[in-house]
Amino acid sequence: MPTFYERFQQSAQQFPAKIALEIQRQERTESLTFAELQGMAESVGGWLAGKVNRDARVAILAANHPRWVAAYLGIICAGRVAVPLDTAFHADQVAKLLKDSGASILFCDAKHLAVAQQAAEGLPVGLVMTSAANEQVAATAKSPTAPKPVADLDSIFAAGSIGFKPVVPAEGDLAALLYTSGTTADP
Repeated sequence: MPTFYERFQQSAQQFPAKIALEIQRQERTESLTFAELQGMAESVGGWLAGKVNRDARVAILAANHPRWVAAYLGIICAGRVAVPLDTAFHADQVAKLLKDSGASILFCDAKHLAVAQQAAEGLPVGLVMTSAANEQVAATAKSPTAPKPVADLDSIFAAGSIGFKPVVPAEGDLAALLYTSGTTADP
C-alpha cells in the first residue's frame, strides 16, 4: 500500500501545475502548485537527511500555512518522525513534549518563536524558522539572548534538493507522533 508521501508524489507527477495549496492574504491569494510544494518538501527532506538520523523526531510549532505543510511533508519524506504541536501550548507544555518525544529539531514561525526559544532553552533542540526572512527580523530581535535558529526555510528552499531521494519507509516505520490537546489531562 502506498504511503502518504508516495500518494502526494503521485499527485505531483500527475498534476504538477495544479494548485496544491492556497492561503488568503489581505491583499492577495498565495498559491503553490504540486510541483512547487514537492520541491519545497524535498528541500526540507534533503536538509534533514544531512542533519539528523533516520527516525529522528522533528517537531513543528507554527500556524497553519503552506510552509507548515512543506515542513511536514519534508519531515516524512526524509524518513523522520513529524511531531506537530498545538500552537496554543505554553512554553512549559512545549518543553515537556519536546522532551517526551525526543525531538532534536523544532520548526517554528515568527509568531511562536518566543515560546519555541523558551521551550528549547537548555534542550538539545535546534530551531528552524518557517517564516519568510522579512517576518523573522522583528521576532529574532525581541530576545537577543535566546537560542538562535540554526536554519530557515528560505535558505533550505534556496539550496534545493539536489541528489535527495525520498525515503521509502518500512511497514512498521513511524511517520508522525500526535499528542492530544491536553484539555482534560496532560497531552
